[in-house]
Amino acid sequence: IINSMETRPIVAEPDPEDGTLNIWCGTQGPVGIAKQLTAALGLSKGGVRVRTGDVGGGFGFKIFLHPEQLIVAWAARKLGTRLRWQQNRSDGFLSDLHGRDNRTKARAVVDADGKVRALHVTVHANMGSWLSNFSTYIPTLSGSRTLTTVYAIPTASLRVLGIMTNTPAVDAYRGAGRPEANYVMERLMDMLADKMGIDRVEIRRRNMITSDLMPFSMVCGGTIDDGEIPELMDAALAHADHDGFEARKADSESRGMLRGFGVGMYLEHCGGGGDGGVKVSFRDDGTILVLAAQQENGQGHRTTLTQILSDRLGYDADKIEIFQGDSAITPHGATGGARMTAVLGSTVAEVAARTLDKARPHAAEALDCNLEDLVFIDGFFSAQGTNRSITIEDLVLRLVPESGDHPFNINHRYEPDGSTYPYGCHIAELEIDPATCAVNLQRYTVVDDFGTVINPMMLEGQIHGGIAQGIGQAIHEHAVFDEQGQLVSGSLMDYRLPRADDLPAFDIHFRNIPCKNNILGVKGSGEAGAIGAPQAIIAAVTDALGVTHIDIKNLKTIIRSSSQRGIGLVVIACHPVKRNVVRICVIQLRCTLFDSCIDIGYRIAAFIARINQFQRIIRQCHIIGDDNGHDVTSCPVDLAHHGRVRNHGHRRAVSIRKLMLTMNFTNTVRIQISLCGHQMHTGHGSRRGGVNRHKSRMRQRCPQKGNSKTCSRVNIICVTPPAGHKSGVFNARYRLANTKFHLSSPVVSA
Repeated sequence: IINSMETRPIVAEPDPEDGTLNIWCGTQGPVGIAKQLTAALGLSKGGVRVRTGDVGGGFGFKIFLHPEQLIVAWAARKLGTRLRWQQNRSDGFLSDLHGRDNRTKARAVVDADGKVRALHVTVHANMGSWLSNFSTYIPTLSGSRTLTTVYAIPTASLRVLGIMTNTPAVDAYRGAGRPEANYVMERLMDMLADKMGIDRVEIRRRNMITSDLMPFSMVCGGTIDDGEIPELMDAALAHADHDGFEARKADSESRGMLRGFGVGMYLEHCGGGGDGGVKVSFRDDGTILVLAAQQENGQGHRTTLTQILSDRLGYDADKIEIFQGDSAITPHGATGGARMTAVLGSTVAEVAARTLDKARPHAAEALDCNLEDLVFIDGFFSAQGTNRSITIEDLVLRLVPESGDHPFNINHRYEPDGSTYPYGCHIAELEIDPATCAVNLQRYTVVDDFGTVINPMMLEGQIHGGIAQGIGQAIHEHAVFDEQGQLVSGSLMDYRLPRADDLPAFDIHFRNIPCKNNILGVKGSGEAGAIGAPQAIIAAVTDALGVTHIDIKNLKTIIRSSSQRGIGLVVIACHPVKRNVVRICVIQLRCTLFDSCIDIGYRIAAFIARINQFQRIIRQCHIIGDDNGHDVTSCPVDLAHHGRVRNHGHRRAVSIRKLMLTMNFTNTVRIQISLCGHQMHTGHGSRRGGVNRHKSRMRQRCPQKGNSKTCSRVNIICVTPPAGHKSGVFNARYRLANTKFHLSSPVVSA
């Protein structure tokens, strides 16, 4: 779910004099929205004027016309008055376009040396419940352009099946198909490495496009103009101190942590095409007004374009005004595809060159010299062999006409010779706490090739934001729908965005080679961080856990998985038995996490009983343990005494492989459970005396010294209150049997 900082408010006001409609709303380019509204309302050309100010984030979905914009525009004309609609955040969760919802399978033909000879990819792409603007384009044409990414794969095929579902429509979101393609390729490389017994870095190096193959025509997509991809990866490994990782891993293990190192390469295809360009006017006071296509969404368009024009003309930056966002006067074109600097920046650079060409005869006349003797340096025209000079600013003022346009005024468009192909290497290093399953990013290193850099600070800002979104996609954000198709992660309480404390300081470096396809030599950077981050994070997680692959969706619900440390995988299933009866099934695989899995049930029952003090929603509760499929014990829970088991004789210290907790509720209740804890030594004999005494005994047996407080506990149990119940009762923290619980409402179902 895109969740831009600003939602989609709109103000519409009819003009009583000429019948036109004035609209103010956030867009990624107002001209296209104005044209669509004009056609939909049956107005003549120019009948709708759309104005856009500073926009708090777009990321693709504000390119398009949304139903609410048309409804508000129609209603304003119908009522003959100004109307304002403010979209709430919860409205945005339900009605905004979503992104990144593919299920992909990839197969490869690999030779004995680990080189990929052929690739076949099948994608099931969620289209949502209606087809949006770019929906079918994103997984097909857009995704295929970087299907083989940075690897020299001679044969490839892509099959895409669009699936209609109950979700909102899926459309363009930062990268629009390229993040999905790059992620699949990088996960495939890691899986091939593990399958063939080749180092993950080495298998990438064997398959990479080398500089002697440039320009390289990809089997799917365009032609990469230049690059040094293996050298860039080596530079990233050096900056990330790859050689010192084993020492850091040993330190983490001494503290009971799992540490992983993940490498993720990426290739972007962007920065091509054209737009309406710019309209440049030189005013009577010597200032310059640039009416530009596209639209500022927080990327820094005004700063970048001002810097380019100021540097090329030697003009005072304070005298340059960049204006976007008025369909009545600004050229057509929308921001998207990481192409502002490559297209619009190059347009401005050409404007500066053409302005200087126009100025030369006037400067020669002012300096009384031949054109051949005229020199322009840093904003000054000078006559060689003399001390005569004039600034471009003085020349502009000198040529201000008494009426009409300034002779330097220019309308100009530019289209690059081809797209740009930025590429890079993201390296994530993280720790996983086996007790809480928390993923803690320790280091994050990235080396990119963005060609010519115009403004390093602005560029790093783009990279920072992209990486944050990529990290969120990998381990935080998850749109969850229930079996009835209702969105249950419908607010920022349930849909977790990455926060500042989730992110380390990013170590950003460049190894730039100028692009050959545009005047400035720049390569698009706006989407690169979001494209490269997810695969680096997942690679680091799998490395820490010692597994080949974890799907992004499963990672967000996995409890733990690491056979190397003897830690098993816990699978939790919640399913209804009959009306108002829920059964929670906990299945333990491969090895034992706790002395007795049935003790999980006691902690769950104790907590539920504490909840029951506030609202009598539970009629009865039984714990049923299955000892390796042989002996079955059933313990009724005394809900009146904080979940104490009535018959402690059933409390057996055996390795329980399956636990079922059956509860009969007075109202429909939804439960989410998360479990964690260190592996405990299996004990024998009766353990009587309640939860506290048992936990004290487990603390003595915990093999992870110094972490006894986290042993064998239930992390979270969430209960959705019945209809009409005040949710405030459930917003509380409890500490039961030395175990901390957090209860929240409403909640995401498991």
